[in-house]
Amino acid sequence: MGAPGDVIKSPTFVDEFILPLPGGVRPHRETADELYSSFQLRLEALNDYGAEPDRLGESEEALVEIISKMRMTKIVSPKVYQELVQLEVFETMVGLLGNCGNDLASCILLAFEKLTYAYIYVMHDEQAADFVDLLVKCQAVEAIVSCFFRFSEDDDVVYGALQTIAHMIFLRPNVAEIVGKQTELINWVLEVLKTKGCDYKKQYTAGLLTTILQYTSRENILELGKMGTVDVVVEALLPYTKSLVSKEDILFQKELERLQILFGCLRYTKTRVKKEDMLDEDEEFDLVQSLFDCLFCLLSPVENKERFADAGGVHLMLQIVKQEKLSNFYYGSAIAALDIALKQCPSASDKFVNDALALDIAFPASRDAISSSITHKSDEIEGHLMSLITTLTDGSTGVKKVALLDKFEENDYKIIGWLLDLFTRYSLQVHAAANHLKKKQLDQSELYDEKLEYGLSTLQSIAVILAYLWLSKRSTIRAKIEELKKDVLEILKEYRDNIGNEDESEEIAANTVINEYIVSLEKVISVY
Repeated sequence: MGAPGDVIKSPTFVDEFILPLPGGVRPHRETADELYSSFQLRLEALNDYGAEPDRLGESEEALVEIISKMRMTKIVSPKVYQELVQLEVFETMVGLLGNCGNDLASCILLAFEKLTYAYIYVMHDEQAADFVDLLVKCQAVEAIVSCFFRFSEDDDVVYGALQTIAHMIFLRPNVAEIVGKQTELINWVLEVLKTKGCDYKKQYTAGLLTTILQYTSRENILELGKMGTVDVVVEALLPYTKSLVSKEDILFQKELERLQILFGCLRYTKTRVKKEDMLDEDEEFDLVQSLFDCLFCLLSPVENKERFADAGGVHLMLQIVKQEKLSNFYYGSAIAALDIALKQCPSASDKFVNDALALDIAFPASRDAISSSITHKSDEIEGHLMSLITTLTDGSTGVKKVALLDKFEENDYKIIGWLLDLFTRYSLQVHAAANHLKKKQLDQSELYDEKLEYGLSTLQSIAVILAYLWLSKRSTIRAKIEELKKDVLEILKEYRDNIGNEDESEEIAANTVINEYIVSLEKVISVY
């Protein structure tokens, strides 16, 4: 390894610049002025030969050569790169995107992709971020988006455009707001997600949509919901979740196709996806998880939760949880989606409570009944389950109180025993974390936020559920909670005192319910 601070250069980026020629002589490294002069000369030739296709092609090839050199300068010669920025070469490239050939556009986008890539070194991160600022200033987003419609969807230039936009958002999150308002681009993304099959184009596109949604505003997410994004994501999830259930059938079908091709019974057409473009099992899983990530972002506004319910999203999530082969992959994601969707959304709640097995899903008999999930740890899933049950107990979902209480009493109160075990475990975990955090000398707000990272949110949900059960006035249930009621009260008080106001209606509703629980518990405890 090199000394600390050394820049480790990848041979793929610098070979043409620094590898020695035969005899040990290194090639001449062009200065910024030389690169700029060559660029301008070739650009003038391009303009002069616009009416001569053959010579126009030669001019574009010459520009491709010089731009290929320029894109390496950020790594090989940072000083040369900075001088090229000052010479406004890259603004000229943005202008070229609108009226150049495929090869030149692809080269320009590849240059933008490399120059917006954030390397592990801070210097390069800053350079890449500054380059994004330059692109935004000269309205490059619009020019890049135009490439999605000029070229075939399967062309490499499209992948370059996707990557460039993703890099720009990563370095400057405000770019997501600009990209999210590009109606033509969003429509293109949705059309790709609607297509059948499982290929890299869909994987790249789902990844881009995830990036946009993670950084864009709530208002933009609402607008994207109006454009049908929620419906498309739900529809896009359906075939992949089904495919895992019948994996043996898929393998059989692939073998059948192989034999048909072998004996000339099946012919490939131009529209058939190439074998090398198909995703393997791990890549397909990444694609599906990207779609789930899109869903989590989209479900933040209530209006999109309603669209999710109307599109059959609640039913789809329940089906995923019910099916054993699916649950090992997506159980945690499906539970998380249900948890988010049911909050403050009567239509989603109705779809949930009217499903015959919904309560069985919300009330696993024990921790062992929770399926392990590749993308969610068991404590994350427990947190979502407790939050989901809390939503069921607040009266907003329409589930009948008697049916809900009966569920807690099933199997000799096994679920209540599980809740009590969870309450004790999370209490000890949060208490230990709080003692450890005292060394950091945090203020109360910072300490509270840190405790949330150690399971306080899940502990609060369990406390709300136990308070609900206490107020049920069923003597047998009360007897099981008796010893913990003071601890439950303390957790609820801390919860009430730290409820935020990000979503006013939701926070007011939560505060009202918690206050009722606190008052009732205080009355009982004061008697003792």
